Amino acid sequence: METKVFEIRDTDHFGVGLAIRLDTETEAERWLFARLGYGKDPLLQEQYILMTFMNKPEIQFDPFRWGDRTRKGAHQYVIRHWEELESGDVVDVRVHLGEANEPAQSERLPADLGVEL
Repeated sequence: METKVFEIRDTDHFGVGLAIRLDTETEAERWLFARLGYGKDPLLQEQYILMTFMNKPEIQFDPFRWGDRTRKGAHQYVIRHWEELESGDVVDVRVHLGEANEPAQSERLPADLGVEL
């Protein structure tokens, strides 16, 4: 299993998402996950990514079960781009939906104040 944390952004939204890729390493883990229906389809190369948003105590593996566009869009983006994303990256739902070309700047970085350092 691998865990990553993301800064989730959308129009007027800031949040923190925690994603866990269910990747089995032992036969016992494979059996337990398969027993619950989390078996991999080798033709689809499916991967299961559980996601939660730190301000809400709910976790889902299916992005379509979220009740809003921000969590659904962020979860879909994380599933599609897991390998290229690093923990701490900004996941901007507006980019995923084609509403923006570039993700918002992380709030952890200082804003451009027009002053050279």
